[in-house]
This record gives sequence, C-alpha cells and structure tokens, in this order.
Amino acid sequence: MTEQQFFEILPREIREGCREAIQRGFDSYATKYSHVADVHHPRSVASVIHDHICDEVKREVCNESFVFRELRQRNLFLFENILIITFKRFDEQLQSKNYPTETAEKFAAQEEIEGIPANLPRIEMGYIPDAAGSSVNGIFAVYKTGKKIDWNVNLNESDDFRQKDIKFA
Repeated sequence: MTEQQFFEILPREIREGCREAIQRGFDSYATKYSHVADVHHPRSVASVIHDHICDEVKREVCNESFVFRELRQRNLFLFENILIITFKRFDEQLQSKNYPTETAEKFAAQEEIEGIPANLPRIEMGYIPDAAGSSVNGIFAVYKTGKKIDWNVNLNESDDFRQKDIKFA
C-alpha cells in the first residue's frame, strides 16, 4: 500500500477521528491515573493508554464500514475489509515495541496469519510521547514491512496527499 492509496481509501473523518481518539486516549491516562502513575511501569502505562485509545475509537469512530475485531489477542480495526488499523505507542524512530513472536513478526511483515489474509494491508496509528511521558509529540500513521518503514504520515499535519507536492517560491 502506498501513502497515496491510504489517503484515497480511508476517509478523512475516520483518519481525523482516529487522531482525536489517540489524543483523548493518551490524555485520559493523566486524568484518571495521575494519583498512582508513579508506581506504574512504562509497559503498564502504554497498555492502559492503548486500552483507552481502542475504547475511544470503538465508541467515537466505528461505524458500518469501520469495525472492531479482536483476533488472537490483537485489537484490529477493519475498514471495509480492505485495510487493517492497529494502535501503538511509537519511539522517536516510529517503531513500536512488540515482543518478537512469530505472529508479531508476520503481522509486521504484512504476511498471512491465521484469520488475517496477506492482502489486507496493516497500518499502525499511534503516538510518540515526550521524554517525560506527559504529552504527545506527534500522532502518526505508519506502513511498514517488517521493521522497515515504507512511509509515515504525521496526522497532525495536512491530510491532503497532493499538498505535499506543492512548492512555493
């Protein structure tokens, strides 16, 4: 899948809804858990934020064409059975941190997994936290094959693919 195909396939309202859900999911951690945050391990924090993001997407974004499915302990969001979106916490290099199981590696490599055909592209949407973990430095959509990032989009910027080619003197 190319970046242009991503913009052509996934409607703006779903991209914007997911971006907003990521921000709300992140913000909800500070709101709901600030009184105990100092005892949480970073992995626990990321898991709780992930759960809040997925809950926000299910409640605010899902519709007849964008649906939630849980498969093999993965929260998947399918758009018209042609695209899969998952939600992640990214590092500064836009890499997510998954335990490298065979299934996780096949998923990232866009390979077939039981219940997920290889012809369904997988896009990771997620956030980069600041160094303190108190705010979001960016919200991105990333398409990769294995660990190689084929393209990424900053969802906080213009979502018109064609605008990137316009040069002003």
